[in-house]
Amino acid sequence: MDEAVALYPWFMPLRHLDVDVKLVQYIKLANQMTGLGSETVRRPRLTLVGEERERVEGIIAKALETRPNV
Repeated sequence: MDEAVALYPWFMPLRHLDVDVKLVQYIKLANQMTGLGSETVRRPRLTLVGEERERVEGIIAKALETRPNV
């Protein structure tokens, strides 16, 4: 239980990405940022741009930088 409580504040910003209609784009961007794939998406989806991309990149980057060692 203690591990779960410790993970909660780290994981919640990522979980909030899960409820957006652009979940696929978010996952693909995270894959690219971790070197596990490409952010390329098929139409009708479009690659993230602008403020939205910066916001999601920031959430993912912070999660990667502060990833708990469990």
